[in-house]
Amino acid sequence: MKRALAFIEPAPTPVTYVRFFQPFDHLRDLGWEMRTLGASIDAIRRPDGLRLDPALLDGVDVVIFPQNVVPYDFMNTGDAVGLVERFCADAKARGAAVVYSPDDAILDTDPRNPTYDLVKLSFPSVRAVIAAADAFFVTTQRLADAIETTGRPVHVLQNAIDPSLWRDRPRRSGEWRVGWSGGGGGHAPDLLLALPALEVLRRRQPVRLFVQGFSNSPLREMAKEIEAQLPGASAPFREASERVIELARRLEDLGAVHVPFCPFAELFRRLPALDLDIGLCPLEDTPFNRCKSANKFSEYAVTGSLTLASDVPPYAGEVSTALPNEPAVWADALEYWLRRREEREAEASRQREFVLRERNIETLRFRWAAALEAVVSSRR
Repeated sequence: MKRALAFIEPAPTPVTYVRFFQPFDHLRDLGWEMRTLGASIDAIRRPDGLRLDPALLDGVDVVIFPQNVVPYDFMNTGDAVGLVERFCADAKARGAAVVYSPDDAILDTDPRNPTYDLVKLSFPSVRAVIAAADAFFVTTQRLADAIETTGRPVHVLQNAIDPSLWRDRPRRSGEWRVGWSGGGGGHAPDLLLALPALEVLRRRQPVRLFVQGFSNSPLREMAKEIEAQLPGASAPFREASERVIELARRLEDLGAVHVPFCPFAELFRRLPALDLDIGLCPLEDTPFNRCKSANKFSEYAVTGSLTLASDVPPYAGEVSTALPNEPAVWADALEYWLRRREEREAEASRQREFVLRERNIETLRFRWAAALEAVVSSRR
C-alpha cells in the first residue's frame, strides 16, 4: 500500500473533500491511502521557528499540498515559508515526491475579493511550493496553463462527485424554485450578474429564490457585520464589501430564502432538499474565474436540477444551457425553462447523465491512481 501525506487538517472542508478525501476514499482498492497533517499549531512550534515532526514522513511516497499550502493560523505565527521549504526538502531527501494540487489560480485572486487580505498571506508559501513541486494536480487545462510549471508534469484531474452520497431532489414543492449554492462573499459579483434577471422574472410570474451558503449569518446580520468593518478599511475592501452588502439587501428585497452554511457532511442532503427546478451558475469573466472548475454544475446535476450557467470558462463547453452574461437573456431563459416542465426535466436528465459519465469519481479515480504512480515513479 502506497501512502500520500496531504498537507491538510483532518476535518474535511468542501475543497479538501473534493480534492483529497473523496479521491482517496476511492483509491484504497487501487493501492493508495492518505494521511493528513493532524498537527495543531502548538505541536509545531520550535525555538527556531515552525517545524513539523519528521515522523509524519514515515512511509510516505508523495506529499500533496492544497492550494493555500498551509492553514491560515500557521501564516501569522512564524516562518511559514521556511516551514514549507524545510518540509519539502525533508520529503525529497527521504525519496517522497512533492505535488501542488490547487483548485484555483490563487495568485490571480482579485484584490476586490473581500477575503483578499487573508488570501494574500498564503502567496509566499504558494510560491515556495510551486518552486519545490515535482508535479502538479489541477482541475482544468486553463489552471494548468496559469501556473509557472517550467516544464514539470501537470496532471489535469477534474473535480468529481460521488453519486452514492447525493440524494435526488423530491420534486414536490408545488412551486417554481430557482437557487444558488456556494461559498462566501467573493461570489457577490457573480450573483449580482443574475439579480437583474431574477428581478424581472419575479415581476412576470411567481418564483421562489433560494441561496444556500454565502454566509453563516442571516443576510441582514451579515450586512451589519460587514458595515461595522468599513471605517478605516482599505479602498479595495470597501469596494468588495459594498457589493456584498448590496447583494444581501437586494436578495432580501426579492424575498430570497437564505440557508446559511451547513456542516459539510450535511450538504449531500441539504442541497437536494431545496428541490430546485433550476440551479444558477452565474460567473464574471475574469482571469481568476476562467481557471475555476464547474463542480457547482455537477452538484446541481446529480440531484436532478437543471443548471443555467454563464457562457464563460469553466462552464462554456461543459454546461448545455450556458448563457451570455446579459440580464434579458437570463430572464427569458429562466421563464422558458420554468414554464416547460417536460423539456426542463429532459434537459436536466441529459446534464445528469453527462456528469455521471464524465465527472464521476468511480471512473476518475483511475486517472488519480495513474497520476500518483507517475509522480512516484519519477522520484525513483
